[in-house]
Amino acid sequence: GAPGTDPVLARHFQELIAATEVQQTMQAGLEALYQGNDPVVAVARFREVLARSPTHYGATLQLAKALDRSGRADETLLLWKKMLAMAEAVSNAETIGTAQARIARSPTEIRR
Repeated sequence: GAPGTDPVLARHFQELIAATEVQQTMQAGLEALYQGNDPVVAVARFREVLARSPTHYGATLQLAKALDRSGRADETLLLWKKMLAMAEAVSNAETIGTAQARIARSPTEIRR
């Protein structure tokens, strides 16, 4: 709220804390994936973010990449399809291309 005029409610603090925790968890996932080369830990962190914020664009993209690195092709393909739809919704050409290329590399029997 504005100083002296609007109340600051407990939920405002809770929302701020939740947003900070999501950001920290996201950062931990990125560090695990790209610095620690540990896709298993990264998958867990990105899933934590998505549990709190199911439509988190970055966590969905990074989870797809982490699942790819961990060799979980069937689960990865479903996520890449979700990511493609998300990228198309915001006209993100780079991610659309990445998702399309990844989907095209998948075995035919998994693409359904």
